[in-house]
Amino acid sequence: MAVAAPVQIGGYWVYLRDMIRAPYGSSHLNPSTYQIQNAWQFRTELIHIGYCETAIAGIMGNAQVESGLTPGAIQKPSVLPNGAERVEDVPNSYMLRYYNPPSGGAGYGLGMLQWDRLSGTYNTNDLLGWTNANGYQWYEGIGQAARLDFEFNHDSTYHFWRMNWGSLTWADFRDLETTRPDYGPEDASDIWASCWELSSTSETGRRYRRENARYWYDLFSGAIGPGAIKVLMLNQMTKRKRGGCNVRIHV
Repeated sequence: MAVAAPVQIGGYWVYLRDMIRAPYGSSHLNPSTYQIQNAWQFRTELIHIGYCETAIAGIMGNAQVESGLTPGAIQKPSVLPNGAERVEDVPNSYMLRYYNPPSGGAGYGLGMLQWDRLSGTYNTNDLLGWTNANGYQWYEGIGQAARLDFEFNHDSTYHFWRMNWGSLTWADFRDLETTRPDYGPEDASDIWASCWELSSTSETGRRYRRENARYWYDLFSGAIGPGAIKVLMLNQMTKRKRGGCNVRIHV
């Protein structure tokens, strides 16, 4: 069965039938052009809210494993409300009905970073409740970056009990190139996995995240390829002109 072309939503590509795995590319190295586009866009958001390149690479290395680098990723696509098959069929209004207890849906990961915690304030998934209250759809990448910034600015309520990497604070991590100039993207990946993601400590899983982080650091710094994002954008423009890529643009 053919996979429908992705939709562009706020600068990110999102497949209409979204899921954690294919069709959007590898969770370990070898990202697709779809993933590269989304990674560059999320990098832009993270730079805007104050993250250095090393920290960003660490986050991206984890996000590639967690979501395939798509803000529309849903951990349990087989149990979407009303038998929905498309991200557009599950806006906040549907998701809030489904993810509220006692359905158990609050434990399912959503978005680029796979938020899966239950918020007491909204009585639902942290990302879903917050984006709904702040004027975003849950699958908008810009809203997910805004949610991350909100957590940083409210760290006493959110994550610093999780930042268990010695004396490192979240502010230290965000400016890692100044606070820990001897740390590379692999270190940043381990920090994010341990302190924000709380991911498995299996050596294989952590290694994939570290290797991904190095890839993104090198790509963003220009060490890999001549302007991958420009190549991707030109390809998409060419496909549209030739009628080979049926995309819709959402603003």
